[in-house]
Formats: sequence, structure tokens, C-alpha cells
Amino acid sequence: MEDFQAKKQKSKHNATPGSFVPSTPESINLGDDDGSHGSLGKPSGRKAEKARLRKSKSKEARGDAKNIELINLLAIMQEEKKLANEKKFEMMEKCYLQEHQRLLHDEQRLLQEKEKMKMDIMKEEDRIMSMDTSCMPQLQVEYYQHRQMEILEKKM
Repeated sequence: MEDFQAKKQKSKHNATPGSFVPSTPESINLGDDDGSHGSLGKPSGRKAEKARLRKSKSKEARGDAKNIELINLLAIMQEEKKLANEKKFEMMEKCYLQEHQRLLHDEQRLLQEKEKMKMDIMKEEDRIMSMDTSCMPQLQVEYYQHRQMEILEKKM
């Protein structure tokens, strides 16, 4: 049992002070691995500060280039949309004009048909009014006389 305790004490004693990592704020890794440790570590030198500035400027320049590229792409898309809307408007206007002309044509056709029907009715009425009923049977004579009376009443 003494051997076990001696070995145990010996292993504790052999541990080097450099391998022990204390749990102090300087040793806690906060995830900032960009070379600057903020207020926790030693202040960065001029070269490191200039390098950090150059790095941030180059990131900004790349970001500006991407922004310009996106702005140009957006402008192109807006222009294409504008052209598409103009084309759509022209097509709708053309369809409207065609529909309007079709309606006018239909209206003219209906007026012509109405006039034709009036003419046909007038011809039929003239035929009935000028009908010679002297050689007709009595039933037909009565029919045509009745029709002649209707025509005369309608015109008055």
C-alpha cells in the first residue's frame, strides 16, 4: 500500500509547473484568433495594427465591389422589368383597340341586320296591303283584311 501512495505522490511531484494551465482571464480563449487580444493581452504593435487596418480595408473594398456588382445587377433587373411592363402595356393596349374595333364592327353589323329586317317587314306589309283578295276564299279574305287593319293601326 505504501508503494501505491509513494507512486501517487511521485506522479504529483513530477508534474511541471509549465504544464499546469491556470484558469485566469488571460488564459480563457474567447474565440478571437485575429491576433489582437483586446484589453486582455498585451497591446498590439504598430505593424500589427497597420496589417489589421489593411485587412479590414481590403475586405471593405471587396464588399464595395460586390455591392457595386449587386447594384448594377439590380439596375439591369429593374430595366428589364420596366421593358417587360412596357411591352405588356403595349400588348394590352393593342388588345383593347382590337376589341374596340370588333365591338364597333359587331354594332355596325347588328344595325345592318336591323335595317334589313325593317326592309323585309315593309316589303311584307306592302305585299299584304296590295294583295288582291277578289279571287280568294272567304277565310283568306278575312285573314288578309285583319292583317291589313293591324298594319294600318301600327302606322297610325
